Amino acid sequence: MKESQKKGTFVVRIEYTQNHSWQGSVTWTDRNETQQFRSALELVHLMDNALAGSSTQSFCCAEDASLPSVQGNPT
Repeated sequence: MKESQKKGTFVVRIEYTQNHSWQGSVTWTDRNETQQFRSALELVHLMDNALAGSSTQSFCCAEDASLPSVQGNPT
């Protein structure tokens, strides 16, 4: 499959809107992994990283390990 054709399903929860951007969590439903994000740009970056390395990497942003990762379904 070509990289541009990779697909994934994500659930995005917007919890706050501060500084003209979104803050919340995104769940990659294919792996049941949840990650927090602090801006819309970071949200897109997380989803892009998840799809780019979907078979080998965890759902996270390597540049910012300070973001908490939550396993399982958030309530």
